[in-house]
Amino acid sequence: MTTGAAGSSVTVTNAGTSSAAVFNITIPKGDKGDTGSTGAPGNAATISVGTVTQLSAGSTPAVTNAGTSSAAVLNFGIPGSPTRFWSCQPGLGDGLNTIATGTYLQWTCRNDTGSTITLTGISCIADAGSSTVSMTNGAGTALLTSAISCGTSYTAGTQSATTTLASNDYVKLTVAASGSKQVSIDVKGTL
Repeated sequence: MTTGAAGSSVTVTNAGTSSAAVFNITIPKGDKGDTGSTGAPGNAATISVGTVTQLSAGSTPAVTNAGTSSAAVLNFGIPGSPTRFWSCQPGLGDGLNTIATGTYLQWTCRNDTGSTITLTGISCIADAGSSTVSMTNGAGTALLTSAISCGTSYTAGTQSATTTLASNDYVKLTVAASGSKQVSIDVKGTL
């Protein structure tokens, strides 16, 4: 079957034989129709950012549309960074010989992380005696409400109102030895 010119007649021809006919049919195409009316112009869609919320570390990022399909307002939920930890663990003594009473030793642990550290715990342990530990930051501000008396199991100190350590600041630890052979200190924080 073929399409003929508009306005032509329908034709049928036999391309086969009288006993095995194969008809070729030509059908004219229709006249061209009238042009339809033009529709009203549409509005361009818009997209804007709504809220950006920090989600807990390890969660799945999320995007929701608080607007409509033609005026989208996208709200984003972005996972936070995992918590990073910082620690300072100086020690004193060899564990064999008693440290002379009245020996004062100092260590510093610098915050070289590039971020502010929130101090989360300060403790010490001594094998014997009554050694104490005090702690300040680089400006001399006390980081403990009072010195820690180190026991034979880790003894936690009470932090002062200053609980952060700025980048490049440092913790200064002072140990007053008294009858101990070994004193260990543990300062912990998060970034």
